Amino acid sequence: MSIPDGKTPDLIFYYSLALPSTTINKNEIGTDTIQTAHGIIFADRTLESPIGSFAFNITIFETNKETPALLYDGTGTNVYFLPQGTISNSVNLKFKKTPDGLFFVPPSLVKVYQILSGSEDFLNARGIIAQLTNIDLIRDMLVYFEK
Repeated sequence: MSIPDGKTPDLIFYYSLALPSTTINKNEIGTDTIQTAHGIIFADRTLESPIGSFAFNITIFETNKETPALLYDGTGTNVYFLPQGTISNSVNLKFKKTPDGLFFVPPSLVKVYQILSGSEDFLNARGIIAQLTNIDLIRDMLVYFEK
């Protein structure tokens, strides 16, 4: 699945995991790590116009490997709370571990997810969410609805 060529997104929003208002928690359970995050969604890339919030829960597997792994397998759910309702997608990908032990999608990647569920105006919405992860940890979120 890829970003539709030449098609304008139906919805664009932004967030950053690097903001002080973003809360990230982790809990190690056996050989795995559960990481949650929540923070603010913005209407602009300068992150000055808040319009909602996000919440994630991710399970990263085998995070205590003896040999340092460059990337770790993980799965979870992302939910975006927007003025028109919620949109959610699942995440099944590789995560990079930071020196402080947190896990992030590696920068400079484009990931495309299927919309799994929604509420209010987004109830029964179908389509994709393209996430552009930049080196500054700002995420550009481009939403394309099936019409």
